[in-house]
Amino acid sequence: MFKAMILICVINDPTQCMFMENTRYPVLYNTLKACETRLAEMKAVIPAYVSGWKVSSWSCIKMNKGRSI
Repeated sequence: MFKAMILICVINDPTQCMFMENTRYPVLYNTLKACETRLAEMKAVIPAYVSGWKVSSWSCIKMNKGRSI
């Protein structure tokens, strides 16, 4: 299972950052490909929701069995 995570930072101050994670069902994806597809969707819409911020990093985090979200 994979979890989609994105790090966004303020354009004028790259030390001010926050993580965004997928909350749309399914929250976890069975394949890396499905998670990467969701990351692409998220990266495309983030500028419309948080102006003045930019996507700095993104990743599909492998979730171990029994690990909470």
